[in-house]
Amino acid sequence: PLVLRLARPLRPSGIAAAVVAFALMLLMAFAPAPGGSEGGARYGLLFLAGLAGASAMILPGISGGYLLLLLGQYVPILTAIDTLKLGLEGRDTALVLEALKVAIPVGIGVLVGIVGVSNLLKFLLARYRQATLGALLGLLLGAVAGLWPFQEGIPPRPGDTLKGQIVTLENAAEFEPEDWALAGFRPTGGQVAGSIGLIVAGLALTLVINRLGGGKGESPA
Repeated sequence: PLVLRLARPLRPSGIAAAVVAFALMLLMAFAPAPGGSEGGARYGLLFLAGLAGASAMILPGISGGYLLLLLGQYVPILTAIDTLKLGLEGRDTALVLEALKVAIPVGIGVLVGIVGVSNLLKFLLARYRQATLGALLGLLLGAVAGLWPFQEGIPPRPGDTLKGQIVTLENAAEFEPEDWALAGFRPTGGQVAGSIGLIVAGLALTLVINRLGGGKGESPA
């Protein structure tokens, strides 16, 4: 509601920017996750993941973790953090260096995202306010596309890769359910009704909070 009110009255530039941003989020949500790349392409993707994650912290209503999932870098980054922790605890230089191959490009992306995007957003709001607010509105609406609730965890099978490890008969039980791959399933009528009810409740709560807040605030950043 806040971004929509700031963008009113929506002009053609704002509507066009909203449509483009919405389409971009749909593309990210439904396109296959990038596979394991090597060399410069891999480091570039890690930099992009850090940039996207940090930028999402500045943009309203966009989850950084969600964007990392869409880019296929959520698990690799968490795995690198675990590896770095193990390397530091065990004073294993090889593990630390392996983790830094992921942590450094991601960290650079985070720094560029926080500093660059915040200043870019201020510039765009000053020069192209309608288009910028329209794009933010499109991002907010499009972010919902990847949150389809009817998914369930699939127990890992030997040969699968989870958190950077190959699943075997011996270690399959070590993986927590939250690390399992997800697959969609056909919901029951009660699950559909319950989900719709929660959506309506969440939207109503947002509108109530917005009304109680009096719609204060001049900048979405």
